[in-house]
Amino acid sequence: PRSTLFPYTTLFRSMTALGNVNFRVVDERGPDHEKEFFVEVWLGKRKLAEAWGRSKKMAARAASEKALKYI
Repeated sequence: PRSTLFPYTTLFRSMTALGNVNFRVVDERGPDHEKEFFVEVWLGKRKLAEAWGRSKKMAARAASEKALKYI
């Protein structure tokens, strides 16, 4: 659904002019059937936000929503 892409789209549109936006998976925990991922959002050399999620996509979405608060 489009609503799940909104945080990513808004983040990229808002920050593309400012620099390179990267999502980095920096940690994971739990057994394979209950894995959680820790993702950071970076703008150039500056970390904007981080979040845990049950999937890489959910963690990236949560981190991007946090990053939007700093724009």
